[in-house]
Amino acid sequence: MKRFRFRLEKLLRLTLSREQAAEAELAEARRREDDERRRLRQIETALVKTMTATRELERHPANVAEIKKHRDYLKKLGADRERQTGALAAAAAVTAERLKALLEIRKERKSLENLKARRQADHTRLTLAEEQKVLDEVGGQEAARKRTPA
Repeated sequence: MKRFRFRLEKLLRLTLSREQAAEAELAEARRREDDERRRLRQIETALVKTMTATRELERHPANVAEIKKHRDYLKKLGADRERQTGALAAAAAVTAERLKALLEIRKERKSLENLKARRQADHTRLTLAEEQKVLDEVGGQEAARKRTPA
């Protein structure tokens, strides 16, 4: 009996390698998104500390130049926060795109694996039916031989 051979095996292997590459790309995108989120938290922490320091300086206005430096730095941090929020949103969009691509590839792989399983089950069923047919023929010949006087 012929051995089972899935004709789309190369495509299945290619899909598996594409899935692994997509998983690596998703991991990299998530790492970048985490980095952007960490940078945003650092900016927000600096912003809070600077606001606190500025308020303290404004309570005891001894040095107007120092207060102006703090306010200018607060403006810069606000602009940095806006830029970083945009960078984080872009990184999150890339992560979502990579996840969507991975899910599509995974769906393709699963459908190929299901097709392979169905074809293998069909092959097994046909093989068993052929073997049963051969056994029935052998059994029929044996019964005929026993009925025929020698």
